[in-house]
Amino acid sequence: MSGISIKRARRELRSLIQRFESRRAVHSETRSLTAGKLYEFYVLSRTIEELCSRGFNITFSGKVLELKQSPSIIQPGDAHFLVHHPATGQRFNIFTDIEVSTLGSTITGSTGLCSYHEIDIVVVFDGVSGRPSHDKIALGVECKSHAKFTKSIVKEVLGIKREISLYTQDSMSILATAARQIGPVVPSNPPLEYWLCYSDPKGDQYRLSPSAFGIEFKNWAP
Repeated sequence: MSGISIKRARRELRSLIQRFESRRAVHSETRSLTAGKLYEFYVLSRTIEELCSRGFNITFSGKVLELKQSPSIIQPGDAHFLVHHPATGQRFNIFTDIEVSTLGSTITGSTGLCSYHEIDIVVVFDGVSGRPSHDKIALGVECKSHAKFTKSIVKEVLGIKREISLYTQDSMSILATAARQIGPVVPSNPPLEYWLCYSDPKGDQYRLSPSAFGIEFKNWAP
């Protein structure tokens, strides 16, 4: 991202923090964050906006919006965002930088290093802790701030999508069902949504084939 874009990403992050927290509750200075981490939290703010536009109510739970620098598991008491739809009562939680258990680990019962992968932003069912299993994820979001979008990014995202769901006929997404909306539909079991967010507009050139597997490309540039 350019210097101007980084400045905007910082503004978005501060706005997000101020929207949900008191100013003293910031865990780390935004100026010390890497461009990649700033972009992740810019995407987080856009994700919250998107869910609000679908009719979900979102509130912050916790004392600190922790700007984590490494992946972790969900632990009781972790700060997160509460997602609630008033029409259905369905509840979810938003966490960042979470390791999720793979479909393969569920099938084989394995617990090795390949039994989980990190996802930058996850929306999971309320009450989930530890490493969410593939069937507890409603939305996964990958954030790529790379100045130059490459095919390797697509290969990575296709791999993770396959690790958490099966390709199947189209069905209403988990979040669409929770919001009583007619879309989006996804060719996925479980019917989770999966977004790839990137700052380089050249990423648009790669969207068609991956869309067949329910990966939604979003060129979100600060």
